[in-house]
Amino acid sequence: MFKLSDIKAGYLLRCTQLKEGRVFNMTVIPCRRGLPLPLAIFDAIQTKDGDLAGCNPGKDWVPLAGFGSDLIHANTYRIDEVWGHASPMRLMDNTTEGRERLWQRDDTKRMTLTEIEKALGYKVKVVKAGEPVPGLFKKSSMYAGMVVELREGSKRLVVPSGEGLLLVGEPARVLGTVATYRRPVLRLADYIDGLTRKREGTEPTDIVKVWDRIPYACHVDNAFTTNTEVRKLLWQRDDTKRMTVEEIGKALGHKVEVVECVTTK
Repeated sequence: MFKLSDIKAGYLLRCTQLKEGRVFNMTVIPCRRGLPLPLAIFDAIQTKDGDLAGCNPGKDWVPLAGFGSDLIHANTYRIDEVWGHASPMRLMDNTTEGRERLWQRDDTKRMTLTEIEKALGYKVKVVKAGEPVPGLFKKSSMYAGMVVELREGSKRLVVPSGEGLLLVGEPARVLGTVATYRRPVLRLADYIDGLTRKREGTEPTDIVKVWDRIPYACHVDNAFTTNTEVRKLLWQRDDTKRMTVEEIGKALGHKVEVVECVTTK
C-alpha cells in the first residue's frame, strides 16, 4: 500500500468519488489555514510549510490529512492511482502526460480454495476459461441390471418394463409374481442426461452413483438385488462447481487471487 506520507506536493492523484462513482484527477498542492495556495514555480511545491491538499479546476478540493491509511477519505473519496511530478511547465496540468505512475490500487483479495468455498457455500474446482467439462453419465448408457444410488441415499435396481426402464427398490414382500415396494417406483424416462430429474423440486432423486450389472451365473443371489458389494462402480457424481478465477471474483463481489494453503509445523 502506498503510504499517505509518500505523497508529495506536485503529485497527481486519480480518485473516485465513491457516492457518485465519478473518476477524476487532482493535483497535490500545499495549503495553509484550510485554503489551497497557487503554484507558479517548481520550487514552490517543495515547501514544507502547511499541509497538502488535492484539488482540480472543478469542485474537488480535499485536504490529504483527511485520508486514512487505506487512502480513503471518510468514505467519500478514494485514491486509486498516484502519479509523480510533471515538468515545471505543467505543474497544474491535471493529466498524466509526462508523469510516472508510482502506485495503483489493487483490490484483489488473496484467498485459499478453502476460504473461497467457505465464502460461497459450495465446493469449487478452479479451471481455465474454455477448459472442457468431463462427460456426465448419459441416460442412454443405462441398462437393466444396473444399480443406482439416489441423492437421498436409497439404492434402486434398474429393471425393464413396458414403460421403459424403471428404478425400483428392494421389495417389501412378494406375493406370487406381484411385488410391492417400500419406495415409489421411478421412471428413467423422467431423467435427462446427467441423470437429474426433469421435474422441479426433485433434487433428492437425482442419481449420484451407478454400478454395473453382474453376470447372473456368477452371482445369482445378488443379480436382482441392490447389493453393490460385488458390483463395479461405473460413475459417481461430482457436485464440485467448476469456475474460473474471474467467475469466482464475480460471485464474491471482488477480485480474487487463489493461493495455496501454507501449513507450518
